[in-house]
Amino acid sequence: MRTKWPQRGSMIPVSCAFPVARHTVVALLPIDTPLDTPLWKFHGGSDQTVPVSVSRDRIAARRKAGGHPLYTEYAGVDHNVWQWVFTEPGLENWLFAKRRG
Repeated sequence: MRTKWPQRGSMIPVSCAFPVARHTVVALLPIDTPLDTPLWKFHGGSDQTVPVSVSRDRIAARRKAGGHPLYTEYAGVDHNVWQWVFTEPGLENWLFAKRRG
């Protein structure tokens, strides 16, 4: 969203990635996303489509580089994590509290 419509918002909620080859996973978060971009990543702890290590590693890398992303991992949840994301307490407030500038 931020890449396609940069003027519309300053946050990125991320709830998935997708495999493109046996050992290649493409996340929907561009690797060059600025570290100060508010980010909340969600992943199912039992995801059989995208290894949870993808999210854990990316979040750890952003934190090590100075970013402050939020990360929620749902224990026992497979790839359909969006069913839980949209019931996440505080998500709506977090989304609409963000401003560009």
